[in-house]
Amino acid sequence: MNAHHWTEWLIRSAFAAVGGIHLLPLMGLLGRPMLERAYGDNLGQGQDLVILMQHRALLFGLLAAACLWAVVAPAWRVPVGVAGLISMAGVVVI
Repeated sequence: MNAHHWTEWLIRSAFAAVGGIHLLPLMGLLGRPMLERAYGDNLGQGQDLVILMQHRALLFGLLAAACLWAVVAPAWRVPVGVAGLISMAGVVVI
């Protein structure tokens, strides 16, 4: 395998792995019990936090879809990579 093929394989694998990891929170869209099980915490009595966490799950799902599309669409790799880095930096900083 030459250097170009190795690099392409590595990039595709990275986007596929990141996309797969970001698919996991989508289970939160199934409701409060799934969110509470996933996060190991009680989300309280109201719906506000549940809605916020479901919205977060949806955004992670969109990022996952973009990452998985970037596996086969090289033109998407830079913008999706930047979006992923911003998302992860936000988690670390906040």
